[in-house]
Amino acid sequence: MKKKRKSPEAILKKAEKLFKKGNYISAKKVFEEANEYYREDEIAEKVKICEREIVQLKGKELVKKGRKNIKKGNLREGIHCFEAAYNIFPEDWLPERIAELKAELAGRESFEAAKNAEQSGDYEKAANLYEEAFATRDSETLLLKKAASLIKAEKYDEAVSIFKDIRLSKDGPMYDHGFALAKMHKYYECLKIWDTIQSWENTFLEQRQVVQSLLATDLCNRFRNAAKSDLQAFAAIYEEGRYLIEASMFKFQNSEFHSLPDILEYCKYMQIELLWKKGEYEAIGELLLPYPPDMDADMLALYAKIFFRCSEVSQTYLPDLTIFWLTALYNHKIFEQLSDDPESGEAVRQELIQRAE
Repeated sequence: MKKKRKSPEAILKKAEKLFKKGNYISAKKVFEEANEYYREDEIAEKVKICEREIVQLKGKELVKKGRKNIKKGNLREGIHCFEAAYNIFPEDWLPERIAELKAELAGRESFEAAKNAEQSGDYEKAANLYEEAFATRDSETLLLKKAASLIKAEKYDEAVSIFKDIRLSKDGPMYDHGFALAKMHKYYECLKIWDTIQSWENTFLEQRQVVQSLLATDLCNRFRNAAKSDLQAFAAIYEEGRYLIEASMFKFQNSEFHSLPDILEYCKYMQIELLWKKGEYEAIGELLLPYPPDMDADMLALYAKIFFRCSEVSQTYLPDLTIFWLTALYNHKIFEQLSDDPESGEAVRQELIQRAE
């Protein structure tokens, strides 16, 4: 039986119903069919509205598809969907999101390329690629990978410049930082960092002992080359040498290193001499601790004079002054140096006691 043809009114009614439901694809077809009978501008306008809405739906569908791809980690396809959506559906947020995704994709590609470069032994290239990846994704892990690659490329100073700006908490990066410093002959700084590593592996302990030996040799060489007026050099040798001697793992295995305690003692008193000339008495006071167990008359006199000057600056040193000043003045050898005449010597002693009071 032949299907009964619908009237133009019924066709238009159906089109309106589809339009209200948001079924714009079907509504467009039915409006076009109705307009063959009516030829009205109002129907033609609704066809155009349907066309615009269909484009909008297609754009939204592309955005939805793009988000699904991004969620799955397929950034390239996600970007393609977003770009296609923007061409027909120019939402303001899309260009910025596309740029972000492209940057992230570039970072991922740089990261993968960096790993490949590392595996092939091209460490300098790997470091540059990790830097590119970091530029798109602010990640401390990427910086540490860059630093590790720079060390393998023997770019130790560049690696150290990265480490110094990061608060390191893991043994691996701390070891790398110390290793780079040691390669730059900064043995003291290396050991201070390695002290924070809680490891008893034989290989690591052996490496630390090697660096300790290198530091000892370096201190001896620096001492030989230090100018008599170089306060900073003597202070650094003294500080680093004291640390080295106090390091529980260090053993003097070379006869040259046996002289290190004497070198430190010399540096200590050279500092005192230079600081005395500059009038920096409190700085001298810090060098006097701990007191030597035995003192001859000259050493006793030196301590007395230093604490006298320190007490002029700060009352903190008054107890030390009382001990050393009186002990020195009643020392027989020192008393003999005050005057050849015992009576005159006693007068000088009483005057010095009053000055301290």
